Amino acid sequence: MKTDNGKLNKKQFDVVDELFLGNLEEYEIIEKYKLTKRLFHKWMADEVFVNEMESRIRSSRLKGRLLIARYASVAASKLVELTQDKKEETARKACVDIISLPIERARKKPTDHLDNEKGRQIIAPELAGKLLEVLAKGQKP
Repeated sequence: MKTDNGKLNKKQFDVVDELFLGNLEEYEIIEKYKLTKRLFHKWMADEVFVNEMESRIRSSRLKGRLLIARYASVAASKLVELTQDKKEETARKACVDIISLPIERARKKPTDHLDNEKGRQIIAPELAGKLLEVLAKGQKP
């Protein structure tokens, strides 16, 4: 089902806003915009209406990924700093987190993190050495 003219009207955009914000329950939206349940459900099945909601969801996810990307280097620097923490447990956990990052990425993207020839995980030699050093200090013979 499509809207008559293939475009949303102001009320439909307002309802999409309300749904996206998530501050009101369905029945509250119906009351606020003086809709019938039938019309509301008709809109929810409307291709143009659904496309607008999906577009906003994609946009929101993209903004979230951009925010994470923006602060990823700060978080990585902090983790590397924590590998030198005076508390052995904190340093150990930071090392484990750093080592786990490529593994987590592997679950999402099966081959992007691998050395294509041998299927090994890619990690900078300097970082690997530092991590092993910190982990070795934490172990007692």
